[in-house]
Amino acid sequence: MSDNSKKVGEIVSSNTSSFTAQCIKEDSSVLTLPQAPYFGSFVIAKGEEIGFDIIAVVFDISSGSIDSVHRPTAMNLSRLELRHQQPQIFDLLKTDFSAITIGYIKDGKITHSVPPHPPQIHDFVYSCSNNQVKEITDNLDYIRALLNSGSSMCEDIIEANLRFAYIARGKNRDFLIGAGRELSNLLKDNYDRLSAILRRIKP
Repeated sequence: MSDNSKKVGEIVSSNTSSFTAQCIKEDSSVLTLPQAPYFGSFVIAKGEEIGFDIIAVVFDISSGSIDSVHRPTAMNLSRLELRHQQPQIFDLLKTDFSAITIGYIKDGKITHSVPPHPPQIHDFVYSCSNNQVKEITDNLDYIRALLNSGSSMCEDIIEANLRFAYIARGKNRDFLIGAGRELSNLLKDNYDRLSAILRRIKP
């Protein structure tokens, strides 16, 4: 699988179905929060010791204090004023993101099913390049994992993910048609939910 992706986080908790990573700030001199991957986007956790990489879809992003002591409070200052008057604040904040596991990569082969082992704490997480997204979405079996995630924002995740993949694939309408068919098969007994998702992914 081709790889020219960017490191975006380090795993701080994980289980079989999902993981949470803390965003990495590459340049400590920049007074801002690190950029999280987009909601609905694909990420890959590099399993250096488990022998395979985990593919996942971002479903939650949160920012807050690095600990329970330094709780953020409103200061009535603009971002620019904060950088000038309270630059230390940015060292006390963090951004985390959580992602639903949809498959794994072993020996270059993508498998859309639950991996044999979750990623390990401190494994690094990378964003996916357009080429990687194309390879992952050549098979739409992963949509089932998103539907079964149990998230209260399931429809939003699917919509954001399919739009993300649609753009990565050069706005190929055939991809959306295929995704619509896959959703129709998975939600054939839930017409209202199916219709709601299909309306939202229409280009």
